[in-house]
Amino acid sequence: MTAITAGAPSSNFFLDGNFSPVHEERDAEDMEVIGTIPADLQGHFLRVGPNPVYIFSEEAYHTFDGDGIIHSIEFRDGKARCRNRFIQNEGFKL
Repeated sequence: MTAITAGAPSSNFFLDGNFSPVHEERDAEDMEVIGTIPADLQGHFLRVGPNPVYIFSEEAYHTFDGDGIIHSIEFRDGKARCRNRFIQNEGFKL
């Protein structure tokens, strides 16, 4: 089992490009908005997807093997806040 190295290219389609794993939790307040967010738009947009923290075999890895991560964009008062959190499963705690 190895940790995934940030920025390292992979020959596995599920570990490269737009599918590359996210390596840290982030919290971005007051994101830059180009244009305006309607004042009536209030709430959260959530995206849940795979995100491996550790992989046992880069060649054999498939996206269904990912531990998971939740991305959230909160819209409030014409502003946007973005954050993500790893799903705290048993694999994450290794």
